[in-house]
Amino acid sequence: MRTVSGPALALIVVVVVALFSPIRLEGRSAGAVPGWNTYEDQADGLTMSFPSGWTMAAGNLTPNLINPRELVALGTYSLNSLTPTKLCPQFPAAALDAMGSSDAFIAVLGSEPSANSQTNLFPVRPAGGFDKSSGINLSRTDFLQCLARPLNGNGQWIAVSQAGRNFYVLAAIGTNASPTLRSDVYTILNSIQVARS
Repeated sequence: MRTVSGPALALIVVVVVALFSPIRLEGRSAGAVPGWNTYEDQADGLTMSFPSGWTMAAGNLTPNLINPRELVALGTYSLNSLTPTKLCPQFPAAALDAMGSSDAFIAVLGSEPSANSQTNLFPVRPAGGFDKSSGINLSRTDFLQCLARPLNGNGQWIAVSQAGRNFYVLAAIGTNASPTLRSDVYTILNSIQVARS
């Protein structure tokens, strides 16, 4: 079951955790962000926070992917009228083609745990959190060939493991994005929590 709750509930959760947990929420580690919406997918064990100005994709932007599969996609622009491309069905090319120079986009893809999950894990999530140096710049990948036009900004492709599972994170930020929006992208990424399956 997927639910999105408002800022008030996110604030209550953060206050309760801060009061009753021995771990204080300092340095923006993984967890709910006060004043933001919280997305929760209990089936996938994924939770993340995002500002109210962001839009979640109502459907899967990469429906032909099986493992890994798209868990969530969101952006600062509408993602709900996009049609997956046939050229690169494994990549949300239509979403990146639609991204304006002042926008941002995030997609999280997850793999199912495998029998050899301890030996086939990606690098662990960085202790200091995600930032602009995380992962590989999209310009160093073949993914940009999937786009109908040049990307209206920069993107990162991050492979990371958490809770015994592998994840890919795609983060794209428009060339003219504000400093606040750039910061928000990494705050969203660092709010991601994954329950051990």
